[in-house]
Amino acid sequence: MTTQTPQQLTRDTIEIPYRHVTTHFIDGAWGQSQGQDTIEVTDPATNTVWGSVPVGNKDDVNAAVEAAHAAFTTGPWSKTTTPERAEIMLRIADEIEARATELSLTHTLENGSPVAETSGAAANAASIFRYFATLAPELEADDVHPFPNGQGESLVRKDPIGVCALIAPWNFPINLMVTKLAQPCWPGAPS
Repeated sequence: MTTQTPQQLTRDTIEIPYRHVTTHFIDGAWGQSQGQDTIEVTDPATNTVWGSVPVGNKDDVNAAVEAAHAAFTTGPWSKTTTPERAEIMLRIADEIEARATELSLTHTLENGSPVAETSGAAANAASIFRYFATLAPELEADDVHPFPNGQGESLVRKDPIGVCALIAPWNFPINLMVTKLAQPCWPGAPS
């Protein structure tokens, strides 16, 4: 991790660990993309190429969906309790905060925002995970609603139904992605 602080950074001095990525994170591990193409990542503020990422193809997507489905049906995620998932989400929040500077710098280069604006993104993303972790007791409690006529009641169940595919816009990457990721994870759906 970098020891730079946002106050001492310029676009020319930013040091981040991941500029040219060749792998996808699928099934709990980094692996080479099945596709051969890459996309150059350009800083829109300077029009300078600063990194590259692999272009995923149909095989990469299928591998990710299969891994998520296995995690949901038979894997470790399917065996976690709601409080265990809440604890995992709190650990994710801690890890995001531990990487706040790198995430801020990456965000600055990805979308052209000044470091002064992106420096709070990690704290915000971590707070989203923490918020959904606090909702764990809501899943454990019965959600009972009486019929309007008083002659019965409805029980609302909050059960995950399967794998979620997420598409996050580019303009505030970590927070938009985390908002979509945390919501299906806390009740138990892999994303």
